[in-house]
Amino acid sequence: MFTIAEADVGVIDIARGPCIDGTGSFVPCESPNATSFQIWDDTSDRLEVLFGLLDAESDGEPWADRQSVGDGTMLRFSGAYVERLAALGLRYPRDPERDRRYEALALTWLASASWPRGMTPWAVEGRLSDYGGNAVVAQQRGMGLYLWVGPEEPTTLVSGIGDHAPDGGRSG
Repeated sequence: MFTIAEADVGVIDIARGPCIDGTGSFVPCESPNATSFQIWDDTSDRLEVLFGLLDAESDGEPWADRQSVGDGTMLRFSGAYVERLAALGLRYPRDPERDRRYEALALTWLASASWPRGMTPWAVEGRLSDYGGNAVVAQQRGMGLYLWVGPEEPTTLVSGIGDHAPDGGRSG
């Protein structure tokens, strides 16, 4: 989930995701106008479950727009979803009543959706906190709230000094 100015959405290569430019090179996940980047690997199905849990009595759609290119899909959160997430409130400063709501929602979401093995309520609460904060920022700045799903791009991290450096230590 990430926030981005509508004017910057068009530069995202939907097939590759918000952190890959058109040449396949990694770029910062943030545009100059973005306020956050996507750090969680939640699926659209899991976030649709959350949408229903946030307000089970009203109907509506979680997504305002869905665009797919190749194996990548970018979804724009609906205004109703952004409002529901923002209504969770920011986690800080601490508030016992809000903390209980977060904990209860995290436990319910954990029990209601498909999660990777070993997912904990504490980790789910962390996601809710981030998502609520992203929604507040999206509202305050008039930005869109988006989710990108697709295949991960393989990465290679190469580092070293001396004999264990990739070039055998010849460059240092």
